[in-house]
Amino acid sequence: MNSTLNIGIVGGRGYIAIELLRLLNQHPHITVRTVISRQTGTVGDLHDSLRHCVPIASLPLSQDYAQLIDCQIVFFATPSSIAMQHAPALLEAGIKVIDLSADFRLADPAEWERWYGKAHTAPQWQRAAVYGLPEINRGAIKDAQLIACPGCYPTAIIIGSAPLLQHTTQSRASLMVNAVSGISGAGRSGDPVHSFVECAESFRAYAPTGHRHHAEIIQTMRQFTSSEVQLTFVPYLAPMRRGIHATITTALPHIHQDDIRQWYLDAYHHEPFITTTDHCPSVAEVVGSNRCHLSIYRSNDNIIIFSVLDNLIKGAAGQALQNMNIMYGWPETLSISQ
Repeated sequence: MNSTLNIGIVGGRGYIAIELLRLLNQHPHITVRTVISRQTGTVGDLHDSLRHCVPIASLPLSQDYAQLIDCQIVFFATPSSIAMQHAPALLEAGIKVIDLSADFRLADPAEWERWYGKAHTAPQWQRAAVYGLPEINRGAIKDAQLIACPGCYPTAIIIGSAPLLQHTTQSRASLMVNAVSGISGAGRSGDPVHSFVECAESFRAYAPTGHRHHAEIIQTMRQFTSSEVQLTFVPYLAPMRRGIHATITTALPHIHQDDIRQWYLDAYHHEPFITTTDHCPSVAEVVGSNRCHLSIYRSNDNIIIFSVLDNLIKGAAGQALQNMNIMYGWPETLSISQ
């Protein structure tokens, strides 16, 4: 497909929106027509770094969606509960939607309500959405109308654990995950707890008894194994601007580390954005890219998997573009920094 697509973006003021606009501006087959934000003005007013890149106005979202009707695809870079209200009308008009929020990630409306504290307003689209993790769902993404982009924690954890789960022969797969996020993972919430002044020279866990991403991770892990999946997931906030570092630990006493490493090499050797390394990967290696770096170690009876990525790119905007490229038959790497 060589024609130019018109793109709309709902949610223009956040960190993910900045990355999304920057990447889309480099894409040869699209034109960003409309950016809708709670703040009005030009894109340059919202993000000075984009002043000369995307010279278009930002508009409030009206109920008639006239601003978006000439778009072929609309990205939602919004907090939860926005996309489920506004995406159905666009979908019914034949427009494709890529949602970077959590609104369509869980297939079960009751499970969504449990974790997000309110009823889902578009359960029919919730069930129809395709989970947009290309490394595990490429075939379904190609024909999808609605993509639910994974969260940043789930992306790192699922990529880091999928080959392990695919080879699990035990009745129960028990995983311990400690995952560290940069401050931008909280978005522009305005909460002082997430300010750099509060986070600098500190390090803390949060949501140790139940992070919202837990349900998304478990739902996806069940695709890889018939075993019961038991997950302990503890997220941490670190004083860095961006990045995810996940440490996944499970007991596998009788399988050699080299054999497990080969599972990962076999699973990801064709993937343009996944690298299995022979060293402990650092967040600095992947920041600014759509890459995920993995490494495998043994400690006594335990296998330890390290998985690192940039939460704003592979964990959000870059992955959204990767999905769009698959949907339209373009090279997955087009306009995405590897």
